[in-house]
Amino acid sequence: MSSIKKLVIGGAQLGLPFYGITNKKSELDRDEIKKIFDTANDFKIGYVDTARDYGLSEQVLGEMFEFSESEIKIVTKLSSLDNCDDGCDQALVRKLVLKSIKTSKRLLKRPLDCLMLHRADHFWRWDGEVWKTLLSLQAEGSLNYLGVSVQTPLEPEMLLHDPKIKVFQLPFNILDWRWSYLVDKILAEKRKRHFLVHVRSSLLQGLLASNDLSLWAKANCDDPVCHIDWLRAIAYEMGR
Repeated sequence: MSSIKKLVIGGAQLGLPFYGITNKKSELDRDEIKKIFDTANDFKIGYVDTARDYGLSEQVLGEMFEFSESEIKIVTKLSSLDNCDDGCDQALVRKLVLKSIKTSKRLLKRPLDCLMLHRADHFWRWDGEVWKTLLSLQAEGSLNYLGVSVQTPLEPEMLLHDPKIKVFQLPFNILDWRWSYLVDKILAEKRKRHFLVHVRSSLLQGLLASNDLSLWAKANCDDPVCHIDWLRAIAYEMGR
């Protein structure tokens, strides 16, 4: 069977009720999730992406993988540390980082293939204490690859040259051209060193595959028919 290792399973919907603008279910049942991962294993999908803040997602994944010999790699994210303001004590920040990692490992029941910052600004905030803690754990052998989840093109542009960052995760879809100017810079850096770029929200939580005008309105789109017609035309032109 062919391999599609470059696909990543998004883990948010595994743990968050009603996640996704087109989602009408409160949660996936365990049988559905098992079918998803059986198929993923058959096709050798490379990664599953989750986070400490994705509700029950890590727990569900831990249950799926506990008795499985799956080769799917786990990418998870630190807690978003939303309760820490800019004046938060560095010792407390370190304690919260260690607690987040310990909890993720306990729930997932296996080593973390990649641990990412949930917020890019955590690289700098609190005098860099979060990133310093991760580097010290990596040096001890407690962590494997490190990465960062970004929101805007400026964030990866500022962090692209850090050799310790092995995975960048960014939101991108066919309607979003904010990232275009970064392509050449990313490719130039990839010629110097190995790192991965994971794209999330490629279908805008399913919106780009939907013809429901009310959902487009919910996403604050003023002219959904224009977008839907263009997407349909592109799909026809590309034979998709």
